[in-house]
Amino acid sequence: MQHIQGNGNILHLPELEKQIGDLEELRMLIQTNQDKLFFATIFITLNAENLQELNEKTKILESELNKKTAMIRTLTFRQLEALKSVLPIGEVPISNHERNMVAGRSGYSNSNI
Repeated sequence: MQHIQGNGNILHLPELEKQIGDLEELRMLIQTNQDKLFFATIFITLNAENLQELNEKTKILESELNKKTAMIRTLTFRQLEALKSVLPIGEVPISNHERNMVAGRSGYSNSNI
């Protein structure tokens, strides 16, 4: 028997309330300089000898990043731009792939750094 209220499942309510509390706590930590917020893009390159090996490595990477709720975007048909982005030349031609990230709870305030 599934309990449904409106369009959502009320069995998920405790989980959602916990997430709301966690996000409010994170907002407070950022506002009080106890945690830091960064705007970042991370590019990861995978090398393989053949397509099968590349697909296997890709699935492993996606699986690990999904555990961390990281959003993965494949740069299909944008290989040249992707290559320029990972080269150490300081050029990042890929736009609209930035995300907000927090440093993690530091356990001390900014005044103690």
